[in-house]
Amino acid sequence: MYDTMLAVVFDDEQSAYKGSTALTEMHATGDLTVYASAVIAKDAGGTISVKQAQDEGPVGMAVGTLVGGMIGLIGGPAGVALGMAGGFGIGAMRDIHVAGVDVTFLDDVGLLLSPGKTALVAEVLEGWRVPVDEQMGAAGGTVFRQPRVDVVDAQYEREAAARKAEWAELKAEFADAGAKAKAAVQAKLDAAKAGLEKTRENAQARFNEVEAEARAKIESLKAQIAKASGETKAKFEARVAEIKTDLAERQAKLEKAVDDIDEALKGIEDEIRSDVEATKAEWEQLKSDIAQASAESKAELQAKLDAVKAGLKKTKEDAEARLNALDAEAKAKIEALNARIAEATGEAKAKIEARVAEIKADLAERKEKLQQASKLAGEALSA
Repeated sequence: MYDTMLAVVFDDEQSAYKGSTALTEMHATGDLTVYASAVIAKDAGGTISVKQAQDEGPVGMAVGTLVGGMIGLIGGPAGVALGMAGGFGIGAMRDIHVAGVDVTFLDDVGLLLSPGKTALVAEVLEGWRVPVDEQMGAAGGTVFRQPRVDVVDAQYEREAAARKAEWAELKAEFADAGAKAKAAVQAKLDAAKAGLEKTRENAQARFNEVEAEARAKIESLKAQIAKASGETKAKFEARVAEIKTDLAERQAKLEKAVDDIDEALKGIEDEIRSDVEATKAEWEQLKSDIAQASAESKAELQAKLDAVKAGLKKTKEDAEARLNALDAEAKAKIEALNARIAEATGEAKAKIEARVAEIKADLAERKEKLQQASKLAGEALSA
């Protein structure tokens, strides 16, 4: 069994609501599981709007993103009714990828969803197709369906690997660059770092979304299992096991993306400490030079000393901000892993426990470097 995205096109809004009611009734009888649904309509001017939405929580994410994609790609710029501005096409393409459908599915729906018509969009788990086809047909609907296929999680994994490679190349280029070229390469490094951090943030957010959606689906299926029987019950139970396996595989891809970026950025702690050591040495040398300088030279040296002092303060602040960020990241990771440990057994549980230990050891090592950097900067500034 697999989760399916449904789009049922009706001639009018009232028929779509009948179709929505029929889905709800089939869910109640255990013929299928409705994770989330929405009714959308295209007016005479071609504008698509959402008329009804059920379950806007984690389990409704796929339907919400599919609706966004349909508004952007089927409605086009003139059909945008939800505040989507320029760049709607890019956002819509991302939406349909997150929803797990392809453009062909939307094209088929879009050809039939002409002005004045309405569509029921839903993510469901069907025991068999006949009930939906019969009920939607009786309500006057034409059914389109496509199994959800994940492509986004693997994309994050590839993007993280590419950004990590770019970061390594730029660091090597910076090391070999002459004094004049270093500033330009540093600007590229700063941009690459921002890209790494953004990709990490997105991958972590996606990790949380995937987990929340899977857990919400499992809870929906458990409710269905309680009232189902025979073959239907067995299918729902099998789907719960599949969702758990799929969740582990998807989280592994996203964890790999986050870990790749963490590995690339790990050297930042060493760089911060090296910067502090070099700046502290420069600070001490300037103070010594001022003590021996003539009155004419003191002003120029003092200006340099003030600039170095500002640099030390900034580096100390950066070290402390990095410490806080590392703590927060590690805490979030460990909390998520502890939740999985509570449900895991055997070898799977041991692997997750080992991962928690690795995160704690890595955090301790990186924090020590940053604490040393902060301490060195503080010593220099207080001397």
